Amino acid sequence: PNPAQFQTRLEWNAGMQGTVAIRISDLNGKLVREINMNAAAGSYNLDLSDLDAGTYLVGLLSVRGEITRKLIVTGK
Repeated sequence: PNPAQFQTRLEWNAGMQGTVAIRISDLNGKLVREINMNAAAGSYNLDLSDLDAGTYLVGLLSVRGEITRKLIVTGK
């Protein structure tokens, strides 16, 4: 869901090979968190409980390219 309060679920094509990097940045471009994982998983439950309320950019990077979406966190 977007906006989200405590967590959100990211999903991608589970047939991908290699690794994916999930990057969360604030709107100033500062990297807040990076998670590297096996792409074959196809999804990830992203814990947002330590993030302040605000708007973030969530990027998913793989060998196939990069996709970035805006995520609104409503806070604790």
